[in-house]
Amino acid sequence: MKIQASHRSSHRVVSFVLFAQVLLFPVAVFATTDSLSVVVPAPPKTHVLFVGADIALEQGKTFQPVEDVTGTTLVIKPEGKRVDVPMEQNPNLRVTETLKIARTNVAVNYLTSQPAYTPMADPMRKYIDAMQVADAQADAADVARAGAMRVQMFTTVETTTPSGETVINPAIAAARDAEVRSLGQSAESAGLKQTEFMSLAAESTIAKDGFDALRVSFDLVPEKDLANPYYALIAQVRDPGSKPGHVRRWVYVKSLGRMQAGAAETVRVFQGGFPPGFVIESTEVHVYDNGQELATNLARKRVPLTDDEAFQFVVIDYIGLHKGATATAKLAVAQLDPAQLERLAQRVTSTCYLRVNKLGRVADVFADSAQKHKLADTELAAWLSDLRFYPALEKGVPIDVLVPLEPGKLTF
Repeated sequence: MKIQASHRSSHRVVSFVLFAQVLLFPVAVFATTDSLSVVVPAPPKTHVLFVGADIALEQGKTFQPVEDVTGTTLVIKPEGKRVDVPMEQNPNLRVTETLKIARTNVAVNYLTSQPAYTPMADPMRKYIDAMQVADAQADAADVARAGAMRVQMFTTVETTTPSGETVINPAIAAARDAEVRSLGQSAESAGLKQTEFMSLAAESTIAKDGFDALRVSFDLVPEKDLANPYYALIAQVRDPGSKPGHVRRWVYVKSLGRMQAGAAETVRVFQGGFPPGFVIESTEVHVYDNGQELATNLARKRVPLTDDEAFQFVVIDYIGLHKGATATAKLAVAQLDPAQLERLAQRVTSTCYLRVNKLGRVADVFADSAQKHKLADTELAAWLSDLRFYPALEKGVPIDVLVPLEPGKLTF
């Protein structure tokens, strides 16, 4: 399988640097009196920022993102049309490392990755086969030796003449000696072959450069139920004879059945086809559900985030992706709890007006477009204030904007 490595544009790096500055220099809030300073409790870390992997498959002259996996079949949707591509067709894949944020965690436990032998290259199998042949040759040698002894012991070469004289029959003696020599040669040949096979078997057991397969095993334990999960193994492999540091990516993708929160599932993978003597530099496990990557305990550059910190990064990333663009504010549905949206849909019975600031947060809620009357329903106003938006942009610059929210509409 051909694997191409790719990285997102530099805006991702800029986004991460800007966001890191926000994390490294937080503003502490204190309520003070003359004798006591009370620290406001820190909000919980509900999200994880990490280095994830987007996998795309070459289709024609373009790369299409992998939308789903069924068994070992990759699902892409060029122009909205589903196309299934089995892994066995050796598709050309591109792996893009990118920063991601996830709310759900999956524990990857007991990860082991090691080179192995395919059955045809396994020296132990060769050893066992050689032993079986050697045993058969030894049995043949024993039979030959026993036959020679029987010929010598029980073949009568002497005869008695009519006068009572005992003489040796030359013809019978010659035949017996010929049979003994033949059986002795068979025994010697079998013994030599036994020694030869034992030597070959011993040599095969100490071979150290014949690994041509990869064996990986691990346990997955999700913290929440997963409806349509799959995993991707991404290994850095160095071929024999290659220069130090010159590695290539190997990717294996397979779907999992429905997974229950807290229940461990053991995954074992055995794949051949590697050049004998290859070296595994590293192995990563990436887990997805319904096409969205989830955070794992082994993900690189993990940074736990609060809900607000996670959204700050989303906004910075959104602005970086839309340089020079002009756009209206859009509800960040993916960043919201579906139950929250359903609850709001039932409560909003007349048009409300939300003042959305440059950071995508709701600064105020009004009952009229002139922004003269605040929403009388304070509970609903508090709920609406928790909504998250991708900020409005004017030539790439975020601006404050008034967003109308009509009954039955929670998308903009």
